[in-house]
Amino acid sequence: MDFAAMMKAERAKARGGTPAAPSAPQAASAIPASASSSSSPTDDYALPARADRPAFDAARPLARAPPSVWHLPDWITPDEEASLTRCADGAPPERWTRLRGRRLQNLGGLPKPPPEGMHAEPLPPWVASVCDALVAAGVFDADAPPNHVLLNEYQPGQGIDAHRDGPLYAPRVAILSLCSHCAFEFLRNDAARDAVCSLLLPPRGVLVFSDDAYHELLHTVPAVAADDAPPPPGVERIDLRAGGGGG
Repeated sequence: MDFAAMMKAERAKARGGTPAAPSAPQAASAIPASASSSSSPTDDYALPARADRPAFDAARPLARAPPSVWHLPDWITPDEEASLTRCADGAPPERWTRLRGRRLQNLGGLPKPPPEGMHAEPLPPWVASVCDALVAAGVFDADAPPNHVLLNEYQPGQGIDAHRDGPLYAPRVAILSLCSHCAFEFLRNDAARDAVCSLLLPPRGVLVFSDDAYHELLHTVPAVAADDAPPPPGVERIDLRAGGGGG
């Protein structure tokens, strides 16, 4: 969800506007709407419907994190992770854009301030299947399914500036991590680097946050060479790879 460069002005215009439907990012960010128009051979993959996929009502609230932050570990299997990664990597070049040196995909259309609103575009089938699975797991309501996905690729030393997603979106975020663990922080004030908590997210898990964690706090993926680098001074790292942080 790296909107610091592209969406800052749009957010300012959108104060008081109607949010788009919620996003279900695979690590999140934004690019031109035309990027989702071309198909790929990998688009035909669908995440299997599994009765044993972890459900949101079993999600752990994180005791040392802000309220309204949950984590679902091992939400996908290693084989599913490999298939989703192949789909992301196999996307047509025009579906990718570069922002500050890294690649990202904006899928489902580009949210814009009122009166334009969301110009919806069909999600690639493999992405739609992840959104369907999030609804089936109870992360999103069936009458308000996610229709927009921000997909980020990170290399060592790359991250996302601290930001709030703002009123262009419904106030619930689900982040599915693939391939690697990832540092993720909630902050009160970006200028003061006033971190509330620092998470180390494991691959294949889903981080969900809403309410005050969405409206009041900023969030960021710190641009560090190693995600297990020390957190900001005075902030305890919640390492979810080891199953820590549960309520």
